[in-house]
Amino acid sequence: MITLQRTETWKESTDPDRDAKLDRIEHVLERFPDRTFAFDEFGPLGIRPVAGSC
Repeated sequence: MITLQRTETWKESTDPDRDAKLDRIEHVLERFPDRTFAFDEFGPLGIRPVAGSC
């Protein structure tokens, strides 16, 4: 079951290459706006039946 939750705290990345990666993203967004896509690390959702739901 998926539930929506409000973010209670903001966590900064500890990746030492974070700024370089963000700069690369900005470069690609500016140079190739029609070829840009987005993704996250949530992963695939599992579809499971839940009793009593319709």
